[in-house]
Amino acid sequence: MPQSGIAKSILRSKDFQILEIAKFIELKTAINKGKYYEVVNEEHLIQHFKNSFPNEVSDRFTAIQNARSLRDSKGRKKESQRIVLLRGNNAIIANHSELNLSEHTKKFNVFAIQLNHLQADKLCFIENLDCFMVAEKTISTDYTFIHIYGRIGIENFKNIKTNEILFCPDYDFVGLNEYLKMKSIFPNTKLFFPENYDELYKEYSKQLKKKNGMEQQPTNQVLQSQEEVVSKVCKQLLETKHFLEQQIIFKD
Repeated sequence: MPQSGIAKSILRSKDFQILEIAKFIELKTAINKGKYYEVVNEEHLIQHFKNSFPNEVSDRFTAIQNARSLRDSKGRKKESQRIVLLRGNNAIIANHSELNLSEHTKKFNVFAIQLNHLQADKLCFIENLDCFMVAEKTISTDYTFIHIYGRIGIENFKNIKTNEILFCPDYDFVGLNEYLKMKSIFPNTKLFFPENYDELYKEYSKQLKKKNGMEQQPTNQVLQSQEEVVSKVCKQLLETKHFLEQQIIFKD
């Protein structure tokens, strides 16, 4: 294989370096002066792969299969299990079955499904689990409250049918972007924005979260948004570097 055809991240990896050090493969020079890797000890290379990957790599992208195939549950991207939690006082259709959600909420406080199909009049997406569990104290009970376990791909949202969506994120760049992403799929989406937001911001705002030491930055979608609330929060974040967590909005 030509050296130029192998990603630099792979060439620098410890696993690849082990193959070279163990003399399973060698870097050679072609007639045209190009560099390429050649297998020089196929028997030992095959045994090395059998030891490293106990089972055949499965086409099922789950943590269990990753652990069995790669000895690492996070060895490759996992497909979403599409688990969502629901609460509310309304009748809904979940996975094509009619459901009295009010009864389940009163008995068990929460109802979970693997999302294949969901139909509800009004849905309220709540990012934080603590807020989700007390949502009816702050938001109208006309809504069916939904909390996503982990990440669900955009394509899975096509399995949802609703007349209205209320979206409750953190009021930071990530939250604004998630809101706009939802609105791009469901134009009838509104951002939950309390009337006393300014007062809460003055009293409870905190420094923007950082990831790998890097400060949050707005996406082009957020920067270019013409929506008044999005523009207001975005400008505030850029000027103050502080944001409001959604937990402050909800009554406990």
